[in-house]
Amino acid sequence: MELETIYSNSGMMFSVLKDKESEKHFLEVVCGTIGMYEVTIPLTREEVLDFKIDPSRIHRLVKAVIDNPSEIKKERVGGHA
Repeated sequence: MELETIYSNSGMMFSVLKDKESEKHFLEVVCGTIGMYEVTIPLTREEVLDFKIDPSRIHRLVKAVIDNPSEIKKERVGGHA
C-alpha cells in the first residue's frame, strides 16, 4: 500500500490519505497528550464524498477519533487499537 497525502490540517493535526493502488481513502489523526501517536482509519465512500464537497465536514470525525481513538479504531478496523 502506497499512501499519498491529499489534504493536511496542521491546526487539528490530521491528514486525509489516498492509497495509490486501491484509491481507498484514510484519515490519519495525531492523538495523545503526553505521548503523541497516529491513528489511521479507513473512510467510507460517503465520508470521502462529503469531504470532497467541504473538507470541514470531516472535523466531527477527527474530534471523535481524538476523544476516543481506541474505540473508533476498533470499530473501523475491527481489530485491536
